[in-house]
Amino acid sequence: MRADTEVLVIDDPTLFAESLCAALEVDGFDAHRLDADAAVARSGQDARHADDPPLIAVLDLDLGSRWDPLDLITTFTALGARVVVVTATDDRAVWADCLTRGAVQVLAKTAPMADVLTVAHRIRAGLPVVDAAERLGLLAERQRQTRRRQELAARFSQLNHLEHWVLERLVEGSEMRDIARDAGLTSVDVRSQVQAIVDKLQVTSWLEAVLLANDLGWGSFDDVS
Repeated sequence: MRADTEVLVIDDPTLFAESLCAALEVDGFDAHRLDADAAVARSGQDARHADDPPLIAVLDLDLGSRWDPLDLITTFTALGARVVVVTATDDRAVWADCLTRGAVQVLAKTAPMADVLTVAHRIRAGLPVVDAAERLGLLAERQRQTRRRQELAARFSQLNHLEHWVLERLVEGSEMRDIARDAGLTSVDVRSQVQAIVDKLQVTSWLEAVLLANDLGWGSFDDVS
């Protein structure tokens, strides 16, 4: 079989990446592994012509490099590549983000390698690689998570400066007596602040407030007035 379809496996030098390249070569693809820096350099090439064989980019979403893998999806899609994402995350909203950035398919990194090969073969044959219902389901999940984050952000926006600071200390693991000492407050005052936090965030305890803050990815609010 003629190796007319190039596949770029954008990943760190892992057993998965090397094995995938070997399997693709056996199936007649022209496969190469690139790290993120080399992939960015490759993306500087001119866009492909309509009659060129498809360029496939298999992108590991967990590169751990200075490059944002979501940006790489956009970059390679603009180049004319069909981007297939493999990732260890099971966050369906992240999967949906990949599709909206232009990826043609997202696969769990724990999926059989045969699944990646099947996608590559379907791309080479000009066939669709993601079911319409699956795509709609992922986008709907992303919308649900976006709405939830917006609702949570609205609750957190009700906290005043002192409540922000107290919650930040609780997230860091500080005990209430230490919070009272550092703020020059009584224990009764701190408990009052904690109760206000609980009420505004619509939770039942300070521990649930902390869990909610972590779920939102809530950070420092030192600049809040």
